[in-house]
Amino acid sequence: MPLPKAHRLRQIASVKRAANFNPHNISYEDVSSRHKESLKIKNSTGRRAIAFRSILDFVDATNWHSRACKQYKLELDKEVQIGLRCRISFKCLCGWKAGLESDHGTTTLPVNMALVWGCQNSAVGRDSAMGLMTALDLTTPSAPTFFGLQTDCKTDILFALDKEMALAAEEEKKLAVASEEFIDVEGVQYPAIRVVLDGGWSKRTYGHGYNANCGVAVIIGARTGKVLHIGTRTKTCLQCTKNQQS
Repeated sequence: MPLPKAHRLRQIASVKRAANFNPHNISYEDVSSRHKESLKIKNSTGRRAIAFRSILDFVDATNWHSRACKQYKLELDKEVQIGLRCRISFKCLCGWKAGLESDHGTTTLPVNMALVWGCQNSAVGRDSAMGLMTALDLTTPSAPTFFGLQTDCKTDILFALDKEMALAAEEEKKLAVASEEFIDVEGVQYPAIRVVLDGGWSKRTYGHGYNANCGVAVIIGARTGKVLHIGTRTKTCLQCTKNQQS
């Protein structure tokens, strides 16, 4: 639904005030006259995800520049948006530039990757994420960008899982050695790691119940309570089914 004209005008006025603010020369007449200038940006509506550190650095940089520049006046130059990630560039009459960014100074995941990780953690797909972002008036990453990041996310999760399971196994081994618990296999002693096994498979019911073809099992270290191994199995094989049909 398009925004009412009055609302869009208020948004444009707000952006202009921020873009043309001069800390050394403030007057209501001057600010009002600047509202008549056209924005050099395609889409001045909606919201943006900007890193707070980027805002602080931008304010600091513009304050320092305004002290040295005799023709100081900032204008909106351009905006580059890729999903939630954006960079808004401002340009002074002297040619000096500064900008606001989504990921500047952040120590966490890039904003688009963070969105995908959040979707994975919450079992939410791109369509649901797009509905949420639209309601918030934020831009959603395109399908190729989203699914590409989703693949990267899966790779990172599996890599982290393997790393954590290896660390857990090493911890279990050290505890077994410290407890002097070993098992003899063909004359060779190995640390005796006690484990607990658990597994399961999903069930569905639509008027009748059935078990899914896929199941998962985990091996858990008894001393640490940490996962040492994860395995999945399925009753069906797509390739075998194709071969039988051909």
